[in-house]
Amino acid sequence: MKKFKPYIMAAMFAAIIFIFTFATNLRLPLPNGGYLHFGDSMIYLSALLIPTPFAIVAAAIGAGLADLLSGAVIWMPFTLIIKALMAFAFIGCFNSSKLLTVTTTIRAVIASGINIVLYYFAEAIIMSNIAAPLATLSFNLIQSGGSFVIFVLIALALDKVKFKDTLKRIS
Repeated sequence: MKKFKPYIMAAMFAAIIFIFTFATNLRLPLPNGGYLHFGDSMIYLSALLIPTPFAIVAAAIGAGLADLLSGAVIWMPFTLIIKALMAFAFIGCFNSSKLLTVTTTIRAVIASGINIVLYYFAEAIIMSNIAAPLATLSFNLIQSGGSFVIFVLIALALDKVKFKDTLKRIS
C-alpha cells in the first residue's frame, strides 16, 4: 500500500485543486474568456505535501479540469503547462518539516510570478495582441495575491497543529 501513497495523494490533490479552483471561480465576465479563482493556493500546498513529480501532475490535471468544466477550454493547454511549472517552483521543499518557511514563501512568490507572466503571454497568443493582456493584468494580480494569502493562512494553521509530522506518522 505504501508504494501507492504518492499516486493516491496526487489524485486526491488533483481533486482538491479542481474543486477549490472551480468553487472559488468568481464568474466575472473577463474579456479574455478566463475566470478569477484562488485554486493556486492548493497547488502550493500540494507541492509541499507530495513529491514534486506528483504535485506537478496534480496541479496540471486539477487546474486543467477546472478550465474544461468552467467553459474556458481555450485556456486549458496553457493551464496544463503553467500550473505544472508553478508546482515545479517548489522543487526541494517537500522534505521540510513545516509548510510555511522563508523558502516556501519565496517559492510561492516565484510561482505567483510564473502565473502572472506566463498567462500574460498566453493571453497575448490567444488574442494575437501583446497589449491586450494589460486589460486583465489586475485580475491575474488579484488571483495570485489572493491565492498567496490563502496559502499562507492555511499553511500557518496546518503548521500550528504539526500537520506534516502527523502525516509522516500515519504513513
